[in-house]
Amino acid sequence: MLQAAVVPQPSRAVDASNREVSSLVNVARVGDIPAHGGLTVCLGAATIALFNMDGRIVAIEGVCLRCASLLANGTVQAREVACAGCGWRYDITTGRLPAIPKLNVDTFEVVVVGTQVMVRDPFA
Repeated sequence: MLQAAVVPQPSRAVDASNREVSSLVNVARVGDIPAHGGLTVCLGAATIALFNMDGRIVAIEGVCLRCASLLANGTVQAREVACAGCGWRYDITTGRLPAIPKLNVDTFEVVVVGTQVMVRDPFA
C-alpha cells in the first residue's frame, strides 16, 4: 500500500490551561490513520510513521534501518510493525527491534487534540 507523505503546517497548539505549546506541530487527523495501520508524515527533515493502536496514536521514526522502506507501509500486528521491504519487526511504542535489542528508531511524543494529531517537533 503506497501512502503519500503529508507536509504538515505549523499550528498554534494550547494545553488544558490555554497556554501555547509551540513545539507541537499538527501533522494529521485521527481519521487519516487507519485502525491497526500506519501513515507516513514528514516534519522538516524527519520522516515519521504514525500508527493507530485501537485508538491510541503512536509515532516512530518512519524509515527502516535495514532497507530504508517506509515503516507505515508495513504490516501491524499487536505492538509491532513488520517492514514491508525486509521483514524486520519494530515495537511501535518503543522503536526497538525485539530481535536486535541494541537497535532502535526514535519515538516521538504525540498529542491528540480533538481530531487533530500533533507531534512534538524534534528540531524545536
